[in-house]
Amino acid sequence: MAIVKTTSKSITVSWKAPRDNGDAPILKYILEKKPQMRWRKVPIKIGPCDTQATASNLRKGEQYEFRVKAVNEEGESEPLVSRRPITANPPVGMQTTVFFHYHWLWIMQILVKKSYFVISSF
Repeated sequence: MAIVKTTSKSITVSWKAPRDNGDAPILKYILEKKPQMRWRKVPIKIGPCDTQATASNLRKGEQYEFRVKAVNEEGESEPLVSRRPITANPPVGMQTTVFFHYHWLWIMQILVKKSYFVISSF
């Protein structure tokens, strides 16, 4: 299982389809999250050809474990579990950009109030 994308309110994970499907086609996948002590199903539909899904409505800064199960007519597979907890936060680069952008606007406001004009080419 791999982390594809994280934001402050969602985490997208991906996985590889199982090598052995028990001689029955996969009907769907089930994604579950564990924010604290118990596993909860992520309320989304994941088709048999999908190998990526997004868990939304997460709490910023909270850590989540994930697991995915393949389902066919025989039942559910053993789960594929994330190796470590994943934190619902924007990527570090994005946090830095937002921080820089906020402070740049603040500096611009001060300069405009003092009648300085700054021309910048970003």
